[in-house]
Amino acid sequence: MGLFGGIFYLKPTLKLWIITNCKKWILQPLSRKNNLRPQKGRFTPDLPNVQRYGGISPTVLTTQYPEIRQPDPDPFGKSLPYTATTHYFSPLETALFHALERALHQQPYRIFGKVPLTHLLTTLPNLDSHTQQSAYERLQQKQLDFVICHADTLEVKGVVLVESRPHSPAGDLQKRFLEAALATAHIPLLKVPPRQDYPLIPLQKLLKQVLGIHLKLTSVQVCPRCGAPLKSATVSKGAAQGQRVWVCSHYPQCKTVQAMLGSEES
Repeated sequence: MGLFGGIFYLKPTLKLWIITNCKKWILQPLSRKNNLRPQKGRFTPDLPNVQRYGGISPTVLTTQYPEIRQPDPDPFGKSLPYTATTHYFSPLETALFHALERALHQQPYRIFGKVPLTHLLTTLPNLDSHTQQSAYERLQQKQLDFVICHADTLEVKGVVLVESRPHSPAGDLQKRFLEAALATAHIPLLKVPPRQDYPLIPLQKLLKQVLGIHLKLTSVQVCPRCGAPLKSATVSKGAAQGQRVWVCSHYPQCKTVQAMLGSEES
């Protein structure tokens, strides 16, 4: 006869006392031990219920009293390694931007500068995920100098780039990739040489011929500095002797001199 079998031979009052205290001696320690085990939907040091705190992981100090760590009011500090750029465009880009503004003045077109290539091109929808990600990353590595759009519909009419010589084989590869990508998407590309000034009429002719946009050509070449008409002249001496140039009609007050592009004499 064991311990529990002998309980039936005890007095009723003693049996009641033993049964009443059995919960205190045996069941409560087992329940307290189970509470420390990870259970679904309960706060434990290992598995806090993050959803109850709006997605913010709390710092649990005890099983019953979790505590939410307050966010840092200044997580990045006050000394980040950045500074403002003084100009949006480089000097050569600025010269071309002003020339494009003059060429498209009172024309139904707008100019956007430093446009990411991903704003004009996207990947094909039937590619697998790895190929699509690789192709998109190649687009992210390039931006366009200027994009010409229709003023009302903002339809892309073409891209204008300052043509520069690549400094490395990798740069030459990126340049050829950009040209091939735009050609694949049937987006016209106009490459102009870097200059400090661009004659108005030749630039308008290039925009009309390469980009296929409809322009009302300016009949008179205008000085980019003072707005006076330009007149053609021939250099009489120096390294540029014999070359045809545009000279401001206000010379010598305005000393603007522009080389002619292509056959402007026609």
